[in-house]
Amino acid sequence: MNQGLLTAGNGKSWENDLVAALDRPGSGMTVIRRCVDIADVLTAATTGEASVVVLSAELRRLDTEAGQRLAAAAVAVVGIYPAAEQRIKARLERVGLTHLVADDVGPEALMAAARAAVQELAS
Repeated sequence: MNQGLLTAGNGKSWENDLVAALDRPGSGMTVIRRCVDIADVLTAATTGEASVVVLSAELRRLDTEAGQRLAAAAVAVVGIYPAAEQRIKARLERVGLTHLVADDVGPEALMAAARAAVQELAS
């Protein structure tokens, strides 16, 4: 069974690479929507089609309230931060995101993080 995935990467290279990897047969995940901002993410998350969202730490208005709304929608979240910016990673932790990945890890690691986030949410 394919799991639905939302992205919100503002066109960053990691987002493009992830979408391309998910288009391959056997990925186990399907991109439901490439969102443009946090409002778009929150709207798409409430449809029940997605089990996980992979989003950029650089999204405007990504805050504790947004994290709580995603949790209420039962959507797992993976936050992507610039590898050289540990302060941005720390901000994501303060917002309440627990699945965090540097933007330089590659699409396979991003898919693994998304799967892990979904499994943790389901348990």
